[in-house]
Amino acid sequence: MTRAPLEDYPRTVVLKDGVHVVLRPADPTPGSDAAAIVALDGEHVAGTTVLTRRGSVGVIEVRVEERYRGRRLGMWMLLDAVHLASAFGLARLEARAEADAAAYRAALRRLDFVEEAPGVLVKTLHASWPDF
Repeated sequence: MTRAPLEDYPRTVVLKDGVHVVLRPADPTPGSDAAAIVALDGEHVAGTTVLTRRGSVGVIEVRVEERYRGRRLGMWMLLDAVHLASAFGLARLEARAEADAAAYRAALRRLDFVEEAPGVLVKTLHASWPDF
């Protein structure tokens, strides 16, 4: 039995300071190849992840509000993007990271992304096997 990629939402993550944040899908844009996940601290949007599907490749964009940076929310959101991409059956993920985004680049590397070109980090996913 195959599970729908968004079936496991909402899910709660715990930040390093003990705050609970809920990850849930955003309302889809009709006709879009993107899935968006919002991170909610109560009613406040703490961050967003957008996974855009281009064939077997997913392009991820993670945005974390300033006051949630350094609290591991971005890492949780990246990990969630990897799981979501795997659930969609994607073979590869790409992320763009500016040279001055050291924390974002470090988080990507901790999840086995490698720099393919300046500012572009990629990860190969394994079919039928979630990476984490």
